[in-house]
Amino acid sequence: IPLFFDGKSEGMKNVYRENLRNWLDRGDWSDWFAVTLTMRQTIVSDSGEKVFIDADQAGRNLRHFLNKLNVKTYGNAFKRYNKRLEVIPTYEYADGKHLHYHLIIKKPQRLTDRRFDSLIRTNWISTDWGLWSIDIKRVSNSGWLEYVTKDTSVDFENVDIGNLWLS
Repeated sequence: IPLFFDGKSEGMKNVYRENLRNWLDRGDWSDWFAVTLTMRQTIVSDSGEKVFIDADQAGRNLRHFLNKLNVKTYGNAFKRYNKRLEVIPTYEYADGKHLHYHLIIKKPQRLTDRRFDSLIRTNWISTDWGLWSIDIKRVSNSGWLEYVTKDTSVDFENVDIGNLWLS
């Protein structure tokens, strides 16, 4: 599967998208959640400068969020045993919209839906770029996967391939 699409042909774009969906499709979507995380477009630095978000800062912010979420979920096992949440992250930056991430994230069975929702919200808001606009819904089929791969880019830097397929 090609990891990057060069944007030259619509036919190749469709093949790329279909290959990506087939590669990511879990089949069993129980305990998976669709999450949309919106980011601030600017922040004020410690020196008083206005800083605009870009894809690199967004990626670092998401990685920071996922690290915090993993620590809150798994405690010391996150670092000691590499225990992590299963996450498929994509980002979207459409004209006139805030840069935002779509995640497909698996909830550990030991957490209630309410607790998992709370962990996502509190840890996202506590990041530098996290905005209060957060949407969290249970996934029942691959429809969310199709939606998030329509015109978005999978953030392979934040995909933990080693843990993605664990059940």
